[in-house]
Amino acid sequence: MTPNGTYKCELAPDFQRMFAVRWVAANGSSVKHRFFAREHAAADFFERLTDYGKTAGVWTASVTWTQILGGTA
Repeated sequence: MTPNGTYKCELAPDFQRMFAVRWVAANGSSVKHRFFAREHAAADFFERLTDYGKTAGVWTASVTWTQILGGTA
């Protein structure tokens, strides 16, 4: 039980932001993406992509987690 009297599932993610790194595919036909829970991991991946000459960007969003399947609430 949390201090405010509510229950928290042990499987629930504990981060409140997601980071998406998006880049143009090698043949230019599509945009690829990869998601990260930690900003430094997204920044490291972005740096590797740009070191290889890719056009890339990092995006972030706030996340509100809602369980939809499995586990216990």
